Parts: sequence; C-alpha cells; structure tokens
Amino acid sequence: MHICHVINHFDIGSGYEEELSAKYASKIGYKVTVLTTNIKIKTPGFSFASRFKKPGIYLKDNIRIIRIPSFPLPLDLTPIPFGILVAKLIDADIYHIHGIRQPICISLVLLSKFLKIKCLIDTHDFEYTSHQAFYKGDNILRKLAKIEFKYLRRNIGRFILESNNYVLSWGKVCTLFLREFYNYSGYVKESFIGFDGTIFKPINKFQNYQENSRTFKLLFVGFLSERKKPILLLKILEFLPDKFTLTIVGGGDDQSINELKDFLVEKKLKGRVKIFYKLSQKKLSKKIQSHHLGIYPSSSSVSCSQIIGCGIPVMISSNQKFSYLAKAINLDINVEQIISDEDLIRSFTKKIIEIEKQIDLYKKNTINIRNEFSFQKSFNTLNNEYKKILR
Repeated sequence: MHICHVINHFDIGSGYEEELSAKYASKIGYKVTVLTTNIKIKTPGFSFASRFKKPGIYLKDNIRIIRIPSFPLPLDLTPIPFGILVAKLIDADIYHIHGIRQPICISLVLLSKFLKIKCLIDTHDFEYTSHQAFYKGDNILRKLAKIEFKYLRRNIGRFILESNNYVLSWGKVCTLFLREFYNYSGYVKESFIGFDGTIFKPINKFQNYQENSRTFKLLFVGFLSERKKPILLLKILEFLPDKFTLTIVGGGDDQSINELKDFLVEKKLKGRVKIFYKLSQKKLSKKIQSHHLGIYPSSSSVSCSQIIGCGIPVMISSNQKFSYLAKAINLDINVEQIISDEDLIRSFTKKIIEIEKQIDLYKKNTINIRNEFSFQKSFNTLNNEYKKILR
C-alpha cells in the first residue's frame, strides 16, 4: 500500500499525528510519501528566515518527503499548482489529507474525483478562541482574515467534508467541533493522538518516592503563548512549599517568555524553576522520566500523552482536549465551578499537595494504563480506515 500524506508543513521530530502516522505506516512495510511545502506557518518565536526549508525530495527513515516551493503570500496559494501536479505524479493508493483549512489540502480534496484519487481527511482542530475567526481588534488585515475564514474557508470546509466519505477526528472534542462549527453530520471515525512507544517509555526500575525527599519535581512541556497562560504555572508554584520545583520545556513567543522571566525575578522563584527551550524527542523522554508530576492548568497538548507514555502522572483541567488522560488516573481537575484564575490556582495547589503523599500509587496506575494511549493503538484505528477505503 502506498500512502501519501498531504500537509501544509511537516516537521521531523515533532511527535504530532502526521509524523507518527507516516512513521507507523512505514514500520509495517507501507510505502510512505509526505507532500508538503517548504515554509512553516507564521508562529510566535520563529524568525521569518527560520520558517523556510530548502525545496526538494528527501528520504528520512524510509519516508520520502517532497517539499514543494511556496511563498508566504496571502491565502498560501503558491503551492497549489505544484501540489496538484506532484500529487498526480506520486500515484499513491490513498492521499491522507491532514486538516481541512489549508489551500493545498483543500485543492486536492476538491479535485479528488477529477484526479481519480482516494482521500482520507483528518482534523485535530477543536477551537478557534485564539484564531482569526474570533478576532475583535482594529487591525484591518486581521479583520479581512476573519471574514475570509468565516465566510470562505468554513463554507469550503463544509463542502469538502460533505463530498468525502472518509473523515477521521483526533478526539471527541474534534468530532464535536466538526459537527458544530462546520454543521457536518456525515461519517466520522474517532481516534486519539497517542505517544510514540518507541521513544516514550518508563524507566526500567520503579523508584519509590520518600515524603522526606528534598524535592518534588513538577513538569510542563509545551509551546508558551498568551493563550496557554504559562504564568499560572509559576503562580501555582508560588503557593507550594519550597521543596516543590518546576521544569518548563518548550519555546514560546517573546512576550510570554519575558513575562515568565520577570515573574521569576519578582517572586524570587529562579532557584525553583528550570526552563529548556528545545529538546530532541529522546532527550525529552529522559527529562520527563526524572520528574514526578505533569501539570496543565490552562492548556494541554500531545506532550501530555508523552508524559503518560513515560509512566509519569499528569494533572489537566477538565475543559482541555487531553483531559481524558488525567481522568484515566483520577487526576483531571473539574473546572465547571471555577470562574477565576485564582480559584484554578487554589484547586491545583491543593491537589498537588494531596498527590505528593500518594505519588507512588499514581505512578503505578499510570504505568498500568499507559498502553491504552500509545500511538500503536491510534494507528490500528487509522490502518483499518485505510483498508476500508481500498475495499
């Protein structure tokens, strides 16, 4: 079977579902191609020059990556003609389209019948509270982007969902978003974004925690941005005894990082906080293994799954996408009655102090359930969809 993954930007070592889908398909002998552009979408923390990669064809771990030329023009239209031509030349059995908002993905689905190709669409979108669709400022360009998204891309998205028989969502909240935002009532196969079990593993020897230990290590892994309220992590730490420390792993936008640094100085927390801006997946796994508890008060990401994969329990607010991971070990924090950040800080602080006394039990429970959330299980669901398409 030949699978061609189509995505606007593809990163090796990201741990995202597009990379793992390609990796796990290659592991079982499928021919795998990734059709992508040479430019990363505009992201806080990345310079203009760093967004570009050299166009061309690359081979990595038996995965052929084709980066087609692109330029950061409005609507990202430049890769469409290249993408259509290359997609037809690839001649894959299935074109796995990641996302329904990017023009290169939209164009292939819209032309799938003309090109005589079979498509599977997946999506991990579940909210746009920070997206251009909800922009309320006065910037004219962002106002135009809001109109373009709400009245053009949303309607095109609805059309391509209705015209395609195979749609996969990466979680219940993603399915709900498809139903509500796009008013889509058709077939959706639901899966989840698991961790890469070849990298994220528990340490071989279980280490018991002693209450008289000098430190209890908290961990947050993820990109730091205003939406994720990283300052809450430090405010939680501020109310905990000195034996509690915090490690933050991940880059971020300049404003969020500067706010963190200023708060560390103001509250005299520098000795209790370590920040690592970039780690490889293997180094990240080792870093996770050396901690006791992950905490996610205002956001969650695939990193939560990776923490579980290492056998480390994680606390997540119940309104977050990955809260089902914490719920599996009774560590999701119910936020239905919480109306302020102060209440959230108090809830997390109180629970962390309780968990410290039982951390060995939580770790054993995490190790026992971790396999339920590996990407191998996610891929089994995806592979069944591939087979269904080719019947």
